Amino acid sequence: MIGKFFGGNRASMADQASGTWPLGQIVSALSRQFETVEPIGEDEGFVVYGVSDRGINFIVALVTESRNKVTEIGFLARFVGFSITELAVEQMNRNLHISVAGLEEGDDLYLLAGIDAVGAFSEEMFGLILEAWRRDLMMVLHFLSGRPSLAAAFPAARFDEARRFATNAAP
Repeated sequence: MIGKFFGGNRASMADQASGTWPLGQIVSALSRQFETVEPIGEDEGFVVYGVSDRGINFIVALVTESRNKVTEIGFLARFVGFSITELAVEQMNRNLHISVAGLEEGDDLYLLAGIDAVGAFSEEMFGLILEAWRRDLMMVLHFLSGRPSLAAAFPAARFDEARRFATNAAP
């Protein structure tokens, strides 16, 4: 499944002179952003890393042109055992930044995102992509929790001092 989703335009990316990013720098950036990053396997044309952050697990698939050159980066999170409707998935997709969510294999919810390596690698720009992925994960957790508000899905929003400090009152 991952190879079909993330490996679609490898040939066109290989033709672009600046269409690769260094694998080592990507893995280093992932390790600085998330609690745990570990290699979990390789397949033809990609390397998969298992990532855990704040109790959420997902994979990052690095589509490789060669051993150390990445042409695409894919993200995948799977949520099982949650009761969610197609309507809720449609609403969720309207609120996601870089991802798309879909129900597969019964009621399993898959969250997928993919980006092409374009231009020179910049850890700062890649960090923005990782933050967008993190926001998408938070949005999915909000929908899966069945809580009435996005603030209820954000743990810091339950902290009274944080809510008080973050208050912006109308003039």
